[in-house]
Amino acid sequence: MPLNLRLSFTSISAYSILFICISGLSRCSLLPDWMSGEKALLDESHKTRIYWNLSQVPKTSENYENKPSNLRYIVVSSEARQEGVWKGEVDLWETKSEFLDSLPKGIFFPKFTFKAGLFTGSSKLAEGEVTNPKRISFLPKMNEVWDWEGNAFPNSATSILSKRIPLEDWSLTFELSPEEAWLSKESRNLGSGTEIVWENLRTRGSLLTTDFVHPSGKTFPYADYDYRQVAFIALPRVPDALPIWIFRREKGEIWAWGMIPEELLSSQTLVRQRSIKGSKFSSFLFYDVSSNIPFTTRADLRNYPIIILSDQNNAK
Repeated sequence: MPLNLRLSFTSISAYSILFICISGLSRCSLLPDWMSGEKALLDESHKTRIYWNLSQVPKTSENYENKPSNLRYIVVSSEARQEGVWKGEVDLWETKSEFLDSLPKGIFFPKFTFKAGLFTGSSKLAEGEVTNPKRISFLPKMNEVWDWEGNAFPNSATSILSKRIPLEDWSLTFELSPEEAWLSKESRNLGSGTEIVWENLRTRGSLLTTDFVHPSGKTFPYADYDYRQVAFIALPRVPDALPIWIFRREKGEIWAWGMIPEELLSSQTLVRQRSIKGSKFSSFLFYDVSSNIPFTTRADLRNYPIIILSDQNNAK
């Protein structure tokens, strides 16, 4: 066979093999849906930004294990004619055995405590443009709460069910920039014309001042708080990856929290996941915010935003 013909045949065979491999991989359970050309993770009409803050239990804590304990985050979404804000918090506390053993008999203190909340409501653009908001007023109307405690961590995500609590007379103002966000003002109406206002004065070293507004209209200082630990930084986004916080690893199971509100996800993604018969796991691309690592693995999304990950050894 002539050399040039042999080379052409070799090239064609290589491309054919490559095409077959890619086609096969796109059907592999360890690759995310977006690689097979299906609908994107987020609707293209959404311009979504996430700001987050993660605090940990100090290493010197006498009562709690040194593990990630508290996640706070803000999700800002802009559309053609409206903007939305979601505010979330997730807490996981694991008590040290030494502390539990030191308690008097008859005193119960849980070894594990898990609390999470996702505030939803209405928002109003106070400064900037819809595609680039600089200040947003947020009026929470509903708090969806996940609350669980016990001597052992649950073996099923359905053990941690949510309940919805209506909110009223509460206002939050967020200042936004491409790099960071912070809560600049918070006010709550306590009834009978009484209002408590927290204001974050960043020019005073990020000190949060609290003013008590009397029904007479007079305002006087109520308390001061150090607000530096509640600064939010912009979360880097990986295209079509779901940002999550992994808060628990035990016996091969990994528990994570999805940081994008379900309302912003493509409905096709979760509907298909929840209608799966047989295996409860399907492939997905995730972004671990605490370690800054994107990876692909199998997951159970049926109780979103609580996510159970499996087959972690095959994550890439």
